Amino acid sequence: MSMLLRFVVAILFLLPNSLVLSDDEVAYILDTTPPPAGVVFEVLTHEESSWPKVLDYIKSSVKRLRAKHKDMAFAIVSHGMEEFALLKENKGKNTKLHSEIKSLRKNNIKLEVCGTFAEWNGHDNKDFPDYVTVVDQAPTSIQFYEQDGFEVIVITEAMLKGINKK
Repeated sequence: MSMLLRFVVAILFLLPNSLVLSDDEVAYILDTTPPPAGVVFEVLTHEESSWPKVLDYIKSSVKRLRAKHKDMAFAIVSHGMEEFALLKENKGKNTKLHSEIKSLRKNNIKLEVCGTFAEWNGHDNKDFPDYVTVVDQAPTSIQFYEQDGFEVIVITEAMLKGINKK
């Protein structure tokens, strides 16, 4: 084995589970024994309009995971521009989105947005409806989920484009 190949293999073994790169992260989680306590979907996009693709991915992932692990917990943590589609003031133009978010909550999928990022953009927790939980810092919330045994799936525009090409 060449020195470079050994180095690459060693680095891959040192990566934490949340950083493992896979063509299909859900398949990776399905194959993990024992399964994680849950999955947190970290949403970080540059567009408020990304939610339809994000939710399609999340709903199909949850369906696959719950088929094998009925008691698995799920959460969504949003800390990109997409979180502003969830503002009360945008409820009228995003009626379907807000309805879908409420539906997720009814299915025990919690949605959190980053209060710090909201504040940087002139908003606070009062600007979001009660079915959206505003946390102080999204990265800290994600760390808490990881400490509780959750696997992280990061959703970005690039990731969504990769899925659409399959």
